[in-house]
Amino acid sequence: MGRHRRRAWIGPAFAILLVVSACSPRESRVDAYLSEYGGSRAAYERIEDMDDCASVQAEYDSAAANHEVADAGTEAESINAGYMAASEDRLEELDCPRR
Repeated sequence: MGRHRRRAWIGPAFAILLVVSACSPRESRVDAYLSEYGGSRAAYERIEDMDDCASVQAEYDSAAANHEVADAGTEAESINAGYMAASEDRLEELDCPRR
């Protein structure tokens, strides 16, 4: 009888593990950027997937240039600020040298 009790909790425990693991830290960060700044999920995911400093820096530089020409208080300004923030965070994660 004790053996059956032990098996009974394995199914629910496995289901909980699947639910918890379904929301990765990457997805949580992307969702946070989207919530705060707006923009494209694909763009944030692309930044999160970059693994070399030069690519991330280029993404930051592009977002910064777009941010600079966007009108203050507009959606474009906010979105580009989000891409800049995501790029800065990724540069830090990769331990990239600062320009």
